[in-house]
Amino acid sequence: FNKALHSACHQDIADHCDKVVHNEPDNTELEGKVIKCLRIQFRAGKLRTRCMKQMTIVLKQAARNYRLNPLLVAMCTHE
Repeated sequence: FNKALHSACHQDIADHCDKVVHNEPDNTELEGKVIKCLRIQFRAGKLRTRCMKQMTIVLKQAARNYRLNPLLVAMCTHE
């Protein structure tokens, strides 16, 4: 799990994404599901300032790396 994200967002994860964490404790895709949950809260403006800043970094990294988008990976495999 992204240590910087966890450090900045641990309280927001507990407040907003608790069901994701408890429903998928051993799932290897847990980080992606937590980020998806945090992204929804980010867009709604419900995250604490520290978490908002870290999510901005995570989302910028994702936007720059096509490999983090499964749809783009599938569509660009032969490019």
